[in-house]
Amino acid sequence: MKKLILGLVAATVVAAPLAMSAPANAATANSDGSVTVTKGDIQSAMGWNNAAWDSHIERDGVNGVGSLITTSGVATPVDVPGGWLTLNGQIVANYPSDEYYSSSFTNPENWCNGYQVVSSVWTNDANTATVTPIFNAQKKVTGYKVSAPAPDADGFVYYTRHTTGTCDHGSSTFVYHATSRWPASVAGSGGVSDVKINGKAVSVTPAV
Repeated sequence: MKKLILGLVAATVVAAPLAMSAPANAATANSDGSVTVTKGDIQSAMGWNNAAWDSHIERDGVNGVGSLITTSGVATPVDVPGGWLTLNGQIVANYPSDEYYSSSFTNPENWCNGYQVVSSVWTNDANTATVTPIFNAQKKVTGYKVSAPAPDADGFVYYTRHTTGTCDHGSSTFVYHATSRWPASVAGSGGVSDVKINGKAVSVTPAV
């Protein structure tokens, strides 16, 4: 097993067009990896003026308006030359105890030398953002904090790479599943990978 040296994964977000009134400031990335989405961001994306905002907060509730905010979740490991993996610029503190690989094969009888990879897809167990309302001193909602999902109870985030390949010039196919776990401090440190309001991508100002 190769030691994992973890690198930076950059998230790209596409700016959303402004809509109607209520000028919006770009959502802001925070030093802890979360993103602050303001009332103005939501109004701009939804085309709401202040009256419409108040109406939706009253009718749908704080959580209802907050549910408009979605994200793809945490970043995933990335291959770099030499057979290493990177994730969010963090170095595993206690190799090898902080990470491991377990693997399994679908149709292992089809495994062979000289295989060709058809596709490789990562999945993880942390795909739903935690969206928390932000209140001012008057108990009015001024925005939402969007954070990477909470880790499993053991403090790790689990990733699985599903690699489909062929053998013998395509005459047989297999799928190789490789699972690794990463400390939540590593998996979450790169923060939210993108932010959308009702499906519309919003720009994010990097943390200072």
